[in-house]
Amino acid sequence: MQQQQNDMTGTVPESPPPITTVTKALQMPELLLHIGSHLTSPTLIRCFLVCRTWHHLLKPLLWHTFEFPAPEPMFGSSLTKRQPSPDQVRRMASWIQRLIFYKDPKSIRSSSFEYFITALLIPDNHDNKDKEDDGGDGNRDHLTRLDVFFTIPEVDRLLQQNQGSLRRLRITSNMYHPAIAYLARGVLTERILGMSRLEELSLMRFHISQGPQGSAFLQTLPRLRVLELGMVKLDAYVPGQEAQDEGQGQEHGQAYGSNSNSNSSNNDSNTSFVLPRIRKLKLDRVLVEGQQLMNLWKACTHVEDLTWIWTRLPHCVDFPTAKVCDHLARPSSLSMIQSLSRLELNAKTVTDEEFSRLLGLLPNLRGLVVNNTRFGPLALATLLGDDVEGNESRRQGRRARGWRELSFVNCMWLTGWDTQRILTSCSSLEVFAGSPIYISQITSRQNLFAIINSSTPSESLSTTPFRTLPHEQDEVPLQDRPWVCSASLEYLDVRFLLCTEDENRTSTVPSRNSDTMRLRKGIIYDRLASLQKLQVLSLSNNDGIIISPTVIRYEEESGTRRAYGLDFCLRYEMARLAPLKRLRELRLHRLENDLQMGEEEFLWLEREFLDLVAILGPFDEGLVGGKSYRFYLGRG
Repeated sequence: MQQQQNDMTGTVPESPPPITTVTKALQMPELLLHIGSHLTSPTLIRCFLVCRTWHHLLKPLLWHTFEFPAPEPMFGSSLTKRQPSPDQVRRMASWIQRLIFYKDPKSIRSSSFEYFITALLIPDNHDNKDKEDDGGDGNRDHLTRLDVFFTIPEVDRLLQQNQGSLRRLRITSNMYHPAIAYLARGVLTERILGMSRLEELSLMRFHISQGPQGSAFLQTLPRLRVLELGMVKLDAYVPGQEAQDEGQGQEHGQAYGSNSNSNSSNNDSNTSFVLPRIRKLKLDRVLVEGQQLMNLWKACTHVEDLTWIWTRLPHCVDFPTAKVCDHLARPSSLSMIQSLSRLELNAKTVTDEEFSRLLGLLPNLRGLVVNNTRFGPLALATLLGDDVEGNESRRQGRRARGWRELSFVNCMWLTGWDTQRILTSCSSLEVFAGSPIYISQITSRQNLFAIINSSTPSESLSTTPFRTLPHEQDEVPLQDRPWVCSASLEYLDVRFLLCTEDENRTSTVPSRNSDTMRLRKGIIYDRLASLQKLQVLSLSNNDGIIISPTVIRYEEESGTRRAYGLDFCLRYEMARLAPLKRLRELRLHRLENDLQMGEEEFLWLEREFLDLVAILGPFDEGLVGGKSYRFYLGRG
C-alpha cells in the first residue's frame, strides 16, 4: 500500500523494503540470463533469495554489472551467510519452466557453464529418491522451453530429462567442431525424436546429413508447427519438382489429418517429402542450393509465415526470384499461395518488376517484411493496389486495407510523404517500421544500391505518378490533407524519415529548423495522440526527432525560475508522448552521449506510463553510452 501511494505521489521512499530494491516481479516462471562477462555470483545468489517465481531483476540489471562465470565457486565461503544451500537452489530451479542461455563461447569457461547446469538443473540420485518417495518424478519433465548451446554432455542429459515436456527447443551446435558435431547428431537421432509434445524447433549451425538421420526425422514429430533452420548445412534429400507435384496430389485430401504411419510410408518410398503441419518456416542462411530451399518450402504445403534469409556465400547458389514466381504460378502451388499470409525477405536479389509480380501472385498476404532487399515504385504501387485498372477501385481499397504488418529496413527511400501515404491508405495496419538506407554526401548512389542489388530509382517514390482517386483530383498538397493513422496501429518504428520530394537525396540530414524537421516532429508527436492501441514505439535522435541535450529548459516553480540541465531534456521530450497510455515498450536509438537514460528518467517513465513493460536504449550508469540495452519494468 505504501508503495502504491509513493507511485501516485511521484515520490521515492527513503528506505524501501529489500526485495523491492532488488527486483520487480513479472510473475512468470522464467529465468533469462545474459551470460557474458557481467554476472557475479553474489548477485546470482540474490536472485535465488528474492525471486520465488523467477522475476526479472530491475536494480541489478540496470545499475550494477554482472559477471558469470564467477571467479569464486558458486557456493564458496566468500559469499554472505544468507546464501542458500545447493539443495535449496535445486528446489528453486525446479520451478523453472522456460530457460534461455545467451552464451558467448569466447567469454565463458566451459567448466563454469557445466557446473551451473549440473548444480541447478540436474538433481543427484539422493534428490531423485526423495522426490520419488513423495510421489513425484524429481526434476524431470518440467521445462517447456529451452534455448541453449550444445557444447557439453550435460546439455544432452538435460534434454533427455525433459523429453516429455519440451514444446519449444532452440539448440545451437558447431558443425565445424568434430566432438560437438558428434554429440549434436546424437541429439537429432535420439532426443528430438522422443519429444512428442515439441511444437517449435530451431536448429542453429547443424549439419543435417543424408539418410534416415537427415531431414526425414521432421516427419515423425506429430505436433511440430514451427521450424527454423539457421546456418544449417543441409545434405538431406529433398525431392525435386516432379516428386513434389506427386506428393502434393497425395497429400491434398489429408493435409490436416495425416498421421505418423502415413509419414513413415512416405519416408520409406523416399518419393514424397511433405510437412503439412508446418505453419511457420524460417530459412536463415541455409547452406544449400536455392532450388533445394524452394523444394523445402513446397514440402511445407500450408505455411502461413515464411522468412527467407539468403546468403551470398560462394557455394550457395541464389534462387532467382523469377523462378520463385514460376513455381508459385503452377497449379500445384495453389495451397501455398492460399495459405501464405506473412512473408519476410532478407538480402534477396530482386528487381522492382519481379517484386511487383511476386506480390501479385500472393493475394492473401497480410504481412510483409523487406530487409536489405530492393523495393521500388512498382512494388509499392502493387502493395497499395494502384496497379489495377480504374474500374476495380474496390479491389484497390481491399488490397491496401488488408495489410496488418509492413516493415521496410535498408531497402528503399521511404520519405515522410511515403510514410504518410502508407499509413493513411492501409487503415488496418497494426505494425509499421520504416528505416531505409541513408545516403550521405560521401557515398555514391551507384555503389550503395549495388550493395542491395538494385539500381538507384530515377525519381522519388513520392513523385511516382500514382493514379489519383476521385477525392484527390483537387490537387490538395499532401501535407495539407487529413493525416489519420490506422486505428489499430500497435507497433510503430519511425527512426529514419529522411527526405521529402523537394530535397536532394544525397544531402545531409536537414537542419532542425527546416520544414522537413517540422514534418517529422509533427508525424511523431502531433499525429500519435490518437493512437490509442500503440504499444511499441521506436524513436531516434539521428534526424533530430528528440531535442538536443544542449537545450536548457526554464520553468516557473513556487515563484522561482529554475534551470534544468542535460539530464532533464530527455524526460521533457518524452513527456510529449504522454497521450500514449497503452505504451508497453519504448525503444530509443542513436541518442547522443549526453542524452541517455538515467534513474530519474526511468522513474518518471515508470510512473507516467502504467502499462510500460520494457525500455531499450542507452543508459548512463555502468553501461557504455551509445549502445542499446533493454531492461524490464516490474509488470507482466
